[in-house]
Amino acid sequence: MDDMRDKLYIVSGKTYLSHVNNEVHLYGLLHQLASLARHIKDGQDFLHLVETATRYGEIAEKKLRGSNIPGQYLASGDPQDLQSLLDKELDEVEAFIEEDGPWEN
Repeated sequence: MDDMRDKLYIVSGKTYLSHVNNEVHLYGLLHQLASLARHIKDGQDFLHLVETATRYGEIAEKKLRGSNIPGQYLASGDPQDLQSLLDKELDEVEAFIEEDGPWEN
């Protein structure tokens, strides 16, 4: 397989916006955790940090499950492990073009 990083991809505006919003949300969670960690003064603050980190971990897991990213990619980081996801998304694009393409009357 060719290097995926060298290819251009077209995504829908909805997909792009969803991706950006997910990144912003996850950044916000990490930023808040860092802030909580910097301001720990006592055991109560530490417990709050642990509870918050646990909840944010659950949010991250839910987002990951909704992304359809293969678990193997998380372990390997190898773009080839994304091939099944890419194939599925390209099938969806091809179906759209065949059924709903803007050039059909």
